[in-house]
Amino acid sequence: MIYEKAESVKIADGVYWVGALHWNTRSFHGFAIPGTTYNCYLVFGEEKVALIDNVFSDGMIDQLNARIEDAFAKENRENKIDVFIQCHTELDHSIGLKETIDKYPEAEVYASPKGAEFLEKQYHTYSDVEITTVKTGASIDLGGKTLAIVSAPMLHWPDSMFVMYAEEGILFSNDAFGQHLCLSKRYAEDYSEDFILKAAKKFFANLVVLGAPMLRMKFQELTEAGIVEQIKMIAPCHGQIWKDPSKIIQAYSDWASGVCEDKITIVYDTMHHSTEKLAFQIAEGIMSEGIEAVMYHMESDYESEVVSDILDSKAIALGAPTMMNKPF
Repeated sequence: MIYEKAESVKIADGVYWVGALHWNTRSFHGFAIPGTTYNCYLVFGEEKVALIDNVFSDGMIDQLNARIEDAFAKENRENKIDVFIQCHTELDHSIGLKETIDKYPEAEVYASPKGAEFLEKQYHTYSDVEITTVKTGASIDLGGKTLAIVSAPMLHWPDSMFVMYAEEGILFSNDAFGQHLCLSKRYAEDYSEDFILKAAKKFFANLVVLGAPMLRMKFQELTEAGIVEQIKMIAPCHGQIWKDPSKIIQAYSDWASGVCEDKITIVYDTMHHSTEKLAFQIAEGIMSEGIEAVMYHMESDYESEVVSDILDSKAIALGAPTMMNKPF
């Protein structure tokens, strides 16, 4: 699919969203989604232009190229990218990278040490690409705009890192703080808070939760360094951009720390409806105590929805039919 025209979105002075909209994808890492975005960001300095992250396949590279062209036209600048920053090398963020590098062969390429290693091991096409490895403390000067590197291993891959646009307080967080949504507007604040936070919670529960100990340590590190208070916007690689990052930062802190609602999630399967009857009666008992009950029947409900509710439940009730005195 060739995109003759696709709009970039200006999110700050000299900073543009140039990502791809994957309207019709319905599965990601084995869980159901209503589409997603692969967010990339073009940052125009006085001397250099940087592209942060890349896109998946299935025609997404054409969208990226069209939006990049649109952003250069809006800035009245020659279409020339000088710097590529790859925060994470999983396929949905990196399949288009080599093609983009080949289009701008003189550009500098930056990744974490693991990121550089993973690019070559996944694709076997980067032996001729010089990749500068960076970690916390490194920065890239574009001329009037400074991009500071923050290592973020296991949030959610060993290669993950964040980029902080220091002058404007924009955190490019890759997968962290993201959501699997594909919407026509770019900001979280364009939609209801409950809707966006529910999508962010599902993303966290399915992709980030195993890294919760590292997330807590990273929050402490960034808070002690004074970086958290400098964040004015969070621009993840999936879903909506947070113009007010306070709510999602607090939500991530709560989810990573095990803060729970007054809620019990009931998960069951049933053969001849006996286990189902028990599940319904357990729900009645829970509700009689003023506690929220959430019910899932595993024959028809998605596992990805179940773990999202389990994330902030105080208890879980599991039910299964039996055969030969064992769960069946």
